[in-house]
Amino acid sequence: MLAEKLRDIGEITRLKEKLNAISEVIYNRPSPIRKYDQIHMRVGDFTQHIELIAGLMANRQAVFMGDGDSTALAVCYLSHLDLIPTPQHCTVLDFDERIVRSIRRFSHEFGFQDRIDAHLYNVVDPLPESLSRSHDFFYTNPPYGSANAGFSAIAFISRSLELCLRGSTGCVILPYDANLPWTKTVLLNVQRFLLESNLIIRGMISMLHLYHLDDNPNLRSGTIIAEVVEKKELMYQGKRIPFGKLKNFYGRSTTSMPRYIRPTMDGYKEDYEWGEVEARK
Repeated sequence: MLAEKLRDIGEITRLKEKLNAISEVIYNRPSPIRKYDQIHMRVGDFTQHIELIAGLMANRQAVFMGDGDSTALAVCYLSHLDLIPTPQHCTVLDFDERIVRSIRRFSHEFGFQDRIDAHLYNVVDPLPESLSRSHDFFYTNPPYGSANAGFSAIAFISRSLELCLRGSTGCVILPYDANLPWTKTVLLNVQRFLLESNLIIRGMISMLHLYHLDDNPNLRSGTIIAEVVEKKELMYQGKRIPFGKLKNFYGRSTTSMPRYIRPTMDGYKEDYEWGEVEARK
């Protein structure tokens, strides 16, 4: 009886340590911008999600294409505390400079800046040549593309694949709701894209995550796990995505797309300066 109680106390203590660490990450990340599909996962689901993702990316070179939830930061921080398996390294690409700065600030403050880096990048642009193409894990929780049949999600996945090797594993977060036809259309088109891009779908866990989503609080997303069997040249590889393809990229509420989100003293501003491609570090 005593041994069981001690074991239970140990498990509770370890869970408390994980939740405390995750709360630090949540406190650090910038407030989400709903119109650009920055919607935070609920804490319990986020905690469970971190456990799953950490197991998949253990000892891997990971690239995160967008990361408003700070999943990469949470994985690297908890692994730094020896609470979950450890990735070799995480690279985060995001068009929101607030997110990039928060990752750099937090990782330096807690002493694991060697495990993670962050770059300002918009998926519309070709990938900077300075970025390594040697990742063997990719992750994206993209804008779903509810108003463009999943093209937004496909764009994020496509850029991720450009940075990955043959044999890489990928994790894509997408919704499914039998009562919402657009989720079936998005899921169908994304799965078709994965197969046509020489990936196999190793598994899918549906209805896994809930979000702080004001207009549909019951919408759940799931996790698709895929593997790159053969490398393939992708449609916009090395090219800028045409602006004509960007209509409804973040849903019907957005009529134009900024290149970057810039931090300001009282929040943020949208940067619409689309110049030549440059590597921002």
